Amino acid sequence: MVLYFFPAAFTSGCTLEAHAFAEAIPTFQKLGATVVGVTAGNVDRVAEFSKDECRSAFPVLADPGAKVAGLYDSQKTQGSFALSSRTSFVITPEGKIILSYTSTDPETHVQKTLEAVQVWRVAQPAREGQ
Repeated sequence: MVLYFFPAAFTSGCTLEAHAFAEAIPTFQKLGATVVGVTAGNVDRVAEFSKDECRSAFPVLADPGAKVAGLYDSQKTQGSFALSSRTSFVITPEGKIILSYTSTDPETHVQKTLEAVQVWRVAQPAREGQ
């Protein structure tokens, strides 16, 4: 699973990142990975953002008050508001985090998470029927 946190729906960097993840969904799916986005910003517009900017390719979850982001140490404050920082995780089916990547550059997250999923996939023993 790729779990990525982003600061706020409908901001320029977050929209760019959402488009990049949406375009990469077929590749993630071929590798058996699911992508989920999470944001604490503009939570009232998350459904619209998921449909329009993520092209309904993957779910985006609202995280009011950045509580989930806090559990993943992916929280920042902007004034009096708690927001998600731009952090991506790759998590194995067993729940092990094999990548934690934080960068304000929205264009690097797809590449970094895709590389981690590919490396993990190659290291897995072949399963019967595959």
